[in-house]
Amino acid sequence: MYVDDLLITGNVVDSVVAIKKVLHSAFSIKDIGLACYFLIELAQFSRGIFHNQKKYILDILKDVEMIGAKPILFPLILLI
Repeated sequence: MYVDDLLITGNVVDSVVAIKKVLHSAFSIKDIGLACYFLIELAQFSRGIFHNQKKYILDILKDVEMIGAKPILFPLILLI
């Protein structure tokens, strides 16, 4: 199996380090440090990790050449 990217996270740093050691003993891995972008932007603070998808959405808008498009209201009918 080939895995390009893997995000390992948890509340206990020692557990994350232990998991990385186990993976490294079985596979050739490279730790690139703290995550800052993983389809979402990550910001790490003492209170926790906060995320948003602003960059992801802006990248999509740029790809489809709609970066300057104006937002409009779009009513959504919910069928329950």
